[in-house]
Amino acid sequence: MRFNPKAERDFLKSLPAKEARAVTGSWEKQRRILEDGDSMEGIYNQGKDELYQWRRVGDIMPVMTPPRVHPDLLRSGDAPAIQAAEALIKASTTPEWPQIKLRRNDRMTRDTMDALQKNTHIPEVSDFLRFLDEAGYQSSSQIWHYFKYKYQYHDSLSKPTDLDARFDQVLNDA
Repeated sequence: MRFNPKAERDFLKSLPAKEARAVTGSWEKQRRILEDGDSMEGIYNQGKDELYQWRRVGDIMPVMTPPRVHPDLLRSGDAPAIQAAEALIKASTTPEWPQIKLRRNDRMTRDTMDALQKNTHIPEVSDFLRFLDEAGYQSSSQIWHYFKYKYQYHDSLSKPTDLDARFDQVLNDA
C-alpha cells in the first residue's frame, strides 16, 4: 500500500476540531498537519532515535508479488503441469466469499429485504427473493452484498464480481 498524506489530512478535516486535536496530540500538531502539510509520522518521528520511530509495514516487509507459474515449469512445456499450476494460483488468489444464514428479524436484514421488496418488478430481484425463500434464507455473502449495495444503497454495481474488484482496489489503496 502507498501512503497518502492527503487522505490523512482529509480524515482530520472531517473530524470535529477537538477530536482532530485528540488524534494528533495537540493543537500545534494539528495545525502543522492541516496547514503546513506535515505528516503525523514525520511529527512523531522528529528527534527520535531510529529504533523508536514509526515504520509503515510496506517499509519493513517487502510487498508480496502475486504468485505465478515458475519459469522452469513454463520452459519445460509440460502443458498439464502448467495448467495445474495456473489452476492452483487462480484458486489461491480468487477471493472466497462465505455462505451466510440470514436472520429475518435482524434490523439490517429487514432494511435490505424492504429495499428488495420495492424492486420486485426487476427480474433479478424477484429471482433472488425466490431463491432466498427456497434456500431457507441462506446465500453466498457476495451475492447478498451485491443486492444490498445495488438496491438498498443504490450503488452502480452491475454484477456480483464487481465487489471483488472494488475490494481489491481498497486493499491496494488505489
